Amino acid sequence: MAESTAVVPFKNHMLEKATSIKQLIPGGKPEDVKRFIRVCLTQIEKNPSLASTTPESFTLACVNMAALNLDPDMGEAYIVPYGGKAQLQIGYMGLAKLMTNHPDVSKIDAAVVHEGDFFEYEYGTQEHLRHRPQCNTEGKKKTAAWAMVTMKDGGKKFVVVDRDFVMARKNTSKQKSSLMWTTYEEQGWLKTAVKALAKLAPRSREYVQAAQVDDALEAGQTITLTEDQFSIVEHNEAAQTTGVAGLKNKLSKKPAEPTPPPADDPDPDIDLGEDAL
Repeated sequence: MAESTAVVPFKNHMLEKATSIKQLIPGGKPEDVKRFIRVCLTQIEKNPSLASTTPESFTLACVNMAALNLDPDMGEAYIVPYGGKAQLQIGYMGLAKLMTNHPDVSKIDAAVVHEGDFFEYEYGTQEHLRHRPQCNTEGKKKTAAWAMVTMKDGGKKFVVVDRDFVMARKNTSKQKSSLMWTTYEEQGWLKTAVKALAKLAPRSREYVQAAQVDDALEAGQTITLTEDQFSIVEHNEAAQTTGVAGLKNKLSKKPAEPTPPPADDPDPDIDLGEDAL
């Protein structure tokens, strides 16, 4: 990629952590690690304000993303600036993906309802949801969002959030000025619906971990990593411990000693030098 001078310190710091990143990426193939680092660095090109954050916080946010197996290219997660640091922001597609990690969950569907759509739903003994969207919603006011979980046994559960509910969540979020709400607002509506659905659906361990990280960011907290702990910290205040035990273990463990590759391995090492990307 053609990189600006601003990207260089972030690239260098990520290259230093390549071994740790390799352990978190499924498969851990050199080409996958290179692609992941490249994709992370493009986040700075998409959002230049990230260049004002620290390389350490940027790398940590990316490592968090790798630990949860989320892909920014697929809209599953984003890196956003907050309080001078880079933070991980999980998209609705990322939360939906992690919900399907539960063995009982088949899929998650979600959509935004606009004025003029055919939309009706009913809770109770005859629950149903019907939504027939228009072909062109440009300029149409958003009125609601819904999310539905389909279980592997065929059962379904859904939730509908109206405009007042979504706006209340947006206005209380410390990230209401983020790209998700200012440029890709529909993503914020969908994410609000998916998080509401999670209260009714089986939740995988990965979803719970991701939701805790995401809730911390929404509340104006930040994730910090030390040599022996993974914790959520209030800005300018003392550290507060929290859950996220599974992710903590992944991120705090020291890299394992590399094992000698077989003699016929054509690419035994991850060579991520200056010419690798």
